[in-house]
This record gives sequence, C-alpha cells and structure tokens, in this order.
Amino acid sequence: MIKTAGEALSTVVSITDKVKETDSGKEAMQELGKAALTLSKVVNVVLTPIAAVNFSYDKAREYFANQFETDMANEMAGLDQEDLIDPKPSVVAPALQGLAFAHEEEHLKEMYLSLIASSMNKSRSSLAHPSFSEIIKQLTPDEAVVFREFSRPTYFEICSLSIKTSGRVVTRRYHDVIPLSKDGNWLRSKQTSPIIRNLIRLGLFEVDYGAEVASESAYVWLEGHPDYIDCVQSYGKDRLHIDKGACVLTGFGEQFKSAVLPRVDAEGEGEKEKT
Repeated sequence: MIKTAGEALSTVVSITDKVKETDSGKEAMQELGKAALTLSKVVNVVLTPIAAVNFSYDKAREYFANQFETDMANEMAGLDQEDLIDPKPSVVAPALQGLAFAHEEEHLKEMYLSLIASSMNKSRSSLAHPSFSEIIKQLTPDEAVVFREFSRPTYFEICSLSIKTSGRVVTRRYHDVIPLSKDGNWLRSKQTSPIIRNLIRLGLFEVDYGAEVASESAYVWLEGHPDYIDCVQSYGKDRLHIDKGACVLTGFGEQFKSAVLPRVDAEGEGEKEKT
C-alpha cells in the first residue's frame, strides 16, 4: 500500500525486467504497458481527497481500476522505453485528480491523459506546465471542443454586430460571433461568446478587432449566420455595423495545445493571413 504521494510518484517509471522477446517492437509496447500499470499505483493517493467528500468516488475508482491502464497504454503507444521519465508531481498529481472527476467527459479526459503522457515523455515533458490541469478543470466539454477545432490554425475569424442608432451612437447587439456549428446548426453568439471569453480569460486566445483575416472569402459565412440574419430582419442592413477581427492563439495557448492535444495535426490546415 502506497502511503504518500512521493512514494507513489517514485514508482511511476520503475520498469520491471524486460520480457524475453525477439520482437523488439512488441517488447517496447509491453514495457509501456508496465509503465502505465505502475502509474496506476498513484490512484490510491489521488482518490483520497475525493473519497473524503464522497463525490463521484465509486465511479472514479471503477474507471482507474478497469480503464485507466488501457487509456494510458493507448496514449503512450509508440513511445520507446528509453524516452520514459519520472513525471513531476506538480504536473501529474493534479492531472490525475482532475481525471478522476472528468473521466466521463471524453474531450476533457483526452486532455488530462495527454497531459499525463506528455509529462512522462522526455522530449515533451518541458511542455507540461503545472497550471495546465487547473486550466482543463475550468473548461466545459464544449469549450474543449472549440479549443480543439479552432487551435489548428493560429487564428480564426470573429465578428461583432452592432446597430447604429441616432447620431453616432452604436448599440452592440451580438458579441463574438464565430463560424461554429453543432449538429448542423449554427451556434448563436449567446452560446459562443462565453466560450470565447473564458478561453481568453485562461490566456489561451486573444481577440483583435483591429486585424482582419485577409482572405476574400474569410467572412462569407457571416451572411448565413442566424445572428446576422436576425439583425438585418429586425433593424435593416443599413443600420447594421460589423466589426471584423481575428481570434488569435497565444504562445501560452500553443504550449497548452502541444501538451494536451498532441494528436491535433495542423498540417494541411493552411495558414491564413491577417491584415
């Protein structure tokens, strides 16, 4: 029985004797399976505060007992044994605790597992910042999806729709309109604005309404967006004022993406130009 977090974490990369196999690739995979199994020993320590509040404890315990080893083996597939390192407690302990609460949310679970795997990978461990678990904890599943989708290019289009009244007064009607749909339907700004603002608050994105994506077709989607249609139908096109901008992935956001979404492949997405 592991009594302290320090004792648990010291076992994370202790690999048992190599299985006598002639197939070196298979042998490496078996090594990784053992590493993932050893990591699961940390669970007894991680689950202690969860058991204390008796919230989701049984489900978390069942996940770590039955699924965690497989999930970690999949995350670390292809990693050579010599690239395994002892992860920093400041990274892996809060990630495991976050995973205990979020293991039923697929997109959040993926982020936690990838962060743990990155912390154990010699070539990626420097990307695994201790604050990343706290960031994931403050994301909703929808926000995790938006971050995944819109972090592939370095920035994407965003608009703000306002209504011109008498004189020079402008009343802002819709904030942070973005080209995002779910189940074939556009998401309204009342849904997307809180998502964007939380991603900005967490330091992952920043919005620049002084810069536009340069492509001629960049904002074509806007005229089919229900927020735009609502403004035109309610107030007329002549009174509609549009601020076009770009939502930009920050350097911190780039590091976060690399640590928690290493499988997101930006190749082929193409880089857009800003003016």
